[in-house]
Amino acid sequence: MEKLFDKYINRQFDKNEVDVFLDEVFSYYPIKCENIRYIDNKNFDKLVSQLQKNPIIKKIIIEDIINIVKKASDGCSIQSPIIDELTGEIKSVIKGDLADNFSVESYAKQKNISVYYLVHLFKKTTGMTVLEYRDKERVHKAIEYLEGTNESISEISIKTGFCSPSYFSEVFKKYTTVTPTEFRKIIKEEKNAYKLKHFNYQDKILYNKIKSIDICGDVKEILKEDCVLDYIVSLPNEEYGFLHETAIIEYKGVLFAAWYNNKKLELTGRTTIRFSTSNDDGKTWSEAKIVRDDISAEILYCPPVFAVENETLYMFMNEMVGPDLIHSFDLLKYNNDTKEFQLVWSRPIPFKLNTNVYKLKNGKLMLPGRIGKLDGFPNTPAVLISDSGKIEDEWRLIKIQADGKLPDGANFVHPEISAIVLDERIYVFSRNDERNVPLVYISNDFGETWSDVLSHNIPFSSSKIYSGTLKNGVNYVVGNVYPGRNKLEIFFSKPNEINFDKKIVLQDGFSQHFRFGKMWHYPAACEYNNKLYVIYTVNMNWNTRGAVVSVIDIDKI
Repeated sequence: MEKLFDKYINRQFDKNEVDVFLDEVFSYYPIKCENIRYIDNKNFDKLVSQLQKNPIIKKIIIEDIINIVKKASDGCSIQSPIIDELTGEIKSVIKGDLADNFSVESYAKQKNISVYYLVHLFKKTTGMTVLEYRDKERVHKAIEYLEGTNESISEISIKTGFCSPSYFSEVFKKYTTVTPTEFRKIIKEEKNAYKLKHFNYQDKILYNKIKSIDICGDVKEILKEDCVLDYIVSLPNEEYGFLHETAIIEYKGVLFAAWYNNKKLELTGRTTIRFSTSNDDGKTWSEAKIVRDDISAEILYCPPVFAVENETLYMFMNEMVGPDLIHSFDLLKYNNDTKEFQLVWSRPIPFKLNTNVYKLKNGKLMLPGRIGKLDGFPNTPAVLISDSGKIEDEWRLIKIQADGKLPDGANFVHPEISAIVLDERIYVFSRNDERNVPLVYISNDFGETWSDVLSHNIPFSSSKIYSGTLKNGVNYVVGNVYPGRNKLEIFFSKPNEINFDKKIVLQDGFSQHFRFGKMWHYPAACEYNNKLYVIYTVNMNWNTRGAVVSVIDIDKI
């Protein structure tokens, strides 16, 4: 109590400060719903209202408020079915009549609950105030009218309970980043029906806020059976039921594949990096060997990516202190004698890896990924550059954009990126979790500076994309296409172009060939002996996963 009292005794209590104070009191002394009756609601609400009106007796009022809550508290969690019922009822009342000015005070009086405690409960349960929830629901209903009717902005503002068109416009823009007039223009303007056919209103807003490039026109589908062979790399077992984030590379005529494993759940418990090799072009794979493992599970290892330089095979990986909480950026080197990977260095760089190393035409090296704070979540797309072109030297960070925000205010979640390098021009494709708008960035100076985010017209869904260039100059990009992760497709361009005009459907739901499979995702690829090897995760069910490889005959595409 003393801690709370000392913190607030010298504060000036306006309405916002009162709300902050009460939130902290109720959080510090949580109350079981059945004990709410121990609060004298009239007295409590009167004391709260006096905080702003009677600063002279503030000391007494603060003590009384804390004591009342403390007395009713039993130190248990405030979550209960009764609380869920209360918040659910408030939501239903608001949704039932958006034009009505719902009164929290009247509802609290009806339920014999302190209005301040009710406000606290609602925010604790929903993450927003009652008024914020009401405004959000009004905006959702307004969107329905704007999309489905020709009613005027004034008429819609009245029907959805806003006091004036100007206030309606202000609130609408707060939640959507555009005014109602701008929104109606966006949804009526179907300037590119192909892109917009599966877009919701948030996708349409983002799409209209950014520039767009067409990289995919009339696409010829090449039949998979004419040019692709599929092989198993690793299947789940009792010890390693979960596998994800595969990588693949050729080294001295041998294919190397790597991934991380968990026993059952993604990034839960021991998270082990393992690798396997194939000496027969991917048909069969050796028993997987452990690269790094922490039995205590205090450090999670994920994900592996490869590089070859001066006839030496390297593997990069991240150490994590929790799922996607990046602690370090590590480099390992393959020992040809012991057939093991050995640590070269570990650096405190919170950079999450996504693809193998790219060699730039200026002699430098580039690693695409995402950056965050040390031991934090990386949500900003970025690249690392080796200016010397040497794997073991220093790597310099360049952010592709300033932060982890999309232009419409939404957050990037997992902006996993991969690249296509065309001389000094580089295209970087990015995963987009929050919107269905496919994203790409462009650099015209070997990755030193980057364009604003652009949209493109390959309808990738929310999953990792992998891209690169074949020795014949043909560019490729592989990923899941909308919706979901059931269908995995690879697109090919003409030599030295970025326009993709051919594709192969690598997987689409259950595989008759393998006799298993639901989802196929998180691809990686490498070229060897005129074949393109595409490795990826396969879900037997949601949490049971293995890895397979598709071997594409380049001459037949």
